[in-house]
Order: sequence, then C-alpha cells, then structure tokens
Amino acid sequence: MLTDEFTIQTATSNDLDMILEWRNHPKTRIVMFNSKIITQQEHAQWFANIDELNPVIIVANKDEPIGVVHFKNFKKDSTTHWGFYKKPYSPKGTGSHIANAALHYAFNSVEVSKVVGEVLTTNLVSIHFHKKIGFRLEGIMHKSTSNTDFMLDAYVFGLSTNDWNAIL
Repeated sequence: MLTDEFTIQTATSNDLDMILEWRNHPKTRIVMFNSKIITQQEHAQWFANIDELNPVIIVANKDEPIGVVHFKNFKKDSTTHWGFYKKPYSPKGTGSHIANAALHYAFNSVEVSKVVGEVLTTNLVSIHFHKKIGFRLEGIMHKSTSNTDFMLDAYVFGLSTNDWNAIL
C-alpha cells in the first residue's frame, strides 16, 4: 500500500541515468528478456516511447528511490502488463514493497482489471515472488525470447482485481 514511507512518482528524464544504471547491473540484466547491455542512445529511444498508457514509475522509500516499474496498456478496466526491478543491493523485502506500492496504484487509483507479468522460466526468484504476492500461473510462452545464445520459455502470471482485493 502507499504510505508516507513508500511513494510512487512518474519517472522523468532526470531519472534516466539511475534507471539505466539499475537496468544494466549484472544481477538485473541476467534475468531480463533482453540481457544485453543497453546503451544511452537505446535507453533514450525507449524513454521517448513512454506515455500515459505505458508509464514508468519510481517507487521510493522515504524519498529514496528503490525500484522501477513499467506498465503497458495502463488504463481503467484493462489488462495491463508489468515489469519491474529494484535498486541493486537492496535489502531483503524491497521487491515486496515495490510490488505492493505499484499494485495498489494500479488497482486502486487507475482501476485496472488485471496485471500480467511474464517471467523467464530460469528466473526462479521472480517465479516464487509472483506466486507469493498472489499471482496465478496462467500459461507458458515457449521459446519466447533469446536473452542469451538460445531461446528461452517464459511463464505468464496474472493477478485480477478480485484476487488483489482478496489479498487485502
């Protein structure tokens, strides 16, 4: 939930260097669908496509940024996709704070109907995490990405408004 301690804000161009540094960190990059190092130019091009329907938000703890969340198709009564990562070397539990703040915003402020996350089948931490916070495994995308030298499968997880409300 959003509290005075945990807040969200829309990312701005002032956040680009921080986001790129976190995204390119080896511990983050290895579990991304695209595990290549992102250049400044590629990052700027990505950010140029960010808009109201595809926002990037920063989750902060007492005004200190702790995570980045990207939503796609982010509007009322929609199924939105999300992806997120935390600041490298964050303490245990940081991911839960990021997810709670972002999901509270998605379901309670924007009023999306469902949040979907796609997770590489090799990313055991994220698989466990999605299940722990209430997402349900909804399917598998076979050979969906090649973040290395071979094609990888990905799980599709979903969390509906009803499931979210049941958790609260």
